[in-house]
Amino acid sequence: MRAYHILASLLFLIFTLPALGQADSPTVQYQSGKDLAKAGKLTEAITAFDSAIKLDPTFGEAYVDRGNTYGELKKIREAFADYIQSIVIEEKKPQTTDRDRVLWRAYTNRGTILLRTQAYDKAFADYNTAIKLEPKNASEVYNRSILYYIMGDYDMAVAELKRARELNPKVLDRNFSRPEAETNKKAWDLRKHPVIE
Repeated sequence: MRAYHILASLLFLIFTLPALGQADSPTVQYQSGKDLAKAGKLTEAITAFDSAIKLDPTFGEAYVDRGNTYGELKKIREAFADYIQSIVIEEKKPQTTDRDRVLWRAYTNRGTILLRTQAYDKAFADYNTAIKLEPKNASEVYNRSILYYIMGDYDMAVAELKRARELNPKVLDRNFSRPEAETNKKAWDLRKHPVIE
């Protein structure tokens, strides 16, 4: 009987310890944060992302997604700080497809905050970096067309808009010609043509 209890205890430990360790995995916490954010449980998602980051302070993607969640909560400073932290972390890593994808997300999201807060030169730099990382993504090209328009370079605004539409015909805007862009400035109003996130 004693041998049975020892065997049962060993089997219990063998099958439960790995599962207990997984709960403390940064990847598990990160996925939990993503699932909670998707379900609209934003405060709980922040807590899960916090746990992932505490377990692995170099988890750049967790910073990006926590930043996105802060953005949903209208906590722009916190979101901005997370995008910066993600960039700092990921820039130190060797170049890989995953690293570049995380950097692309961080630069795009930080650029969007900079655009919305009218830090146009910095937004332009972030979108340029994002486009270098992901040249076939239409959203940054479209957002950069807005920046060119704001800066008064209508030719480049129209060219970028056309390029964005070539990359993805579902881009939010229609295909302006240069004279139309100059005479129909209201058409480029950010309230009517929001930044793509």
